[in-house]
Amino acid sequence: MKFPAVIPALLLLAGCTLFDPLPPGPPPSGPIVRNAPKDILDTDAAANYYTTALSIYLLTNPLEPNTVCLDADDATRNCAKMVLDELSRITGTRLVSPPCPYTLKTRAEHDDAWSFQLISPKGTLWYDALFFHKKKSDPGKAVNER
Repeated sequence: MKFPAVIPALLLLAGCTLFDPLPPGPPPSGPIVRNAPKDILDTDAAANYYTTALSIYLLTNPLEPNTVCLDADDATRNCAKMVLDELSRITGTRLVSPPCPYTLKTRAEHDDAWSFQLISPKGTLWYDALFFHKKKSDPGKAVNER
């Protein structure tokens, strides 16, 4: 055999599709896997998380124009403004008054979860959610209320 490296090279190039091919047809619309929301303890951590997640999206999928409107409830408004302020430094995305083609919709849900969603006229472009968990108090420091 003149080319002993040909077979391993072909197997390497074929990758996993050789053993587990994708099913035929078009891919489903929307997210294929929904990861569980992350646990966050305070609004600063939430702002940091959403800034990182949304800046990654915007750096790989820039908006044209690079502007966004805010649709926030009272609970999430300050955090959303902090996120958009930091995003303007990272991605150049500016907060503007409506109407505009892109909207950052933020909501606090009933189960201590926050959701942030970037919406375009064609639908949701980006979505993420967090759960807020209170710090557990130290059982040795419990106060007897009697």
